Amino acid sequence: MPARSLKYQLILLLLLPCLLAGTCPALAQSNDDLRVREAEALATEAKIFFKSKLFDKAAQKFLEAYTRSKSPALLYNAARAYQEAKLYPQALAIFQEYRQLPAIGDGGRRDADQQIAEINQQLQVLAQAQAEQHAREAKDQDKRDREIKEQARQERERQERLAREREQRNHDEGGKNVRDSGVPKVVLTPRPRQVPWLEVAASTSTLGISLITYLVARHEADLAFAMDGKVQTSQDITLYLAHANNATTWRAVSVGALAAGVLIAGYGAGQWLRRPEPAAANAQLFVVPIIGGAQATWSLSL
Repeated sequence: MPARSLKYQLILLLLLPCLLAGTCPALAQSNDDLRVREAEALATEAKIFFKSKLFDKAAQKFLEAYTRSKSPALLYNAARAYQEAKLYPQALAIFQEYRQLPAIGDGGRRDADQQIAEINQQLQVLAQAQAEQHAREAKDQDKRDREIKEQARQERERQERLAREREQRNHDEGGKNVRDSGVPKVVLTPRPRQVPWLEVAASTSTLGISLITYLVARHEADLAFAMDGKVQTSQDITLYLAHANNATTWRAVSVGALAAGVLIAGYGAGQWLRRPEPAAANAQLFVVPIIGGAQATWSLSL
């Protein structure tokens, strides 16, 4: 058994170079075909994204396809897709890589240089626009800061003014409350607001008229209701209509008088509430002279 196993191993070692010589080129060819097919599929997908204006996704697919087939056209398309997506730094880097490829020739380099010049110009315009935007933002922020400071200054001045007014008011009130036995002092006693008797009388009279006319209208209505269904002659009809008309008329007079009474009462109440409290009816003037140690008090009626 060991001799037979050794024999088989020797045979395999002798046949191995032959097997490798026959299969390795075919395997390499198969891998190249697979990469080409994958690159074609990725390029097709990238073109679909490019037509749909999904430029960043199209650029990624073109780069994936380039890693499999190393076709310069795919790298160029990736750079153009990034340029259309306004991703200028990525487009610039890929164009610079593209122009270093030996296979593109002088025409490809000139095209790449032209695209690089355009991208640099676009980057300058973008940088200028960003600088202007930053300047505007800084200006707006400075304006907002000045407005905030101005509002703070106005609020501080307002608080200081209120504090001075409170201090002045407290000082004035404190001066009024000073009790000095040697200074005459007038003490005012408040009295209540005066009642608007004219409005009270007018409102009461009007409401009384409303009540009386209501009772008359109710009496006329009762008389008309009592004749309802008992009218037989033209005289009865005339009397029935007279009672009904009288009831309607007196009811209208009652409602009008009621409304007038309420209005007069409201007017009087408003006048009473708005009327300020009058000055004191009586005021006492206290004088404390020093005459031999005696004190005297006089009363003054205003």
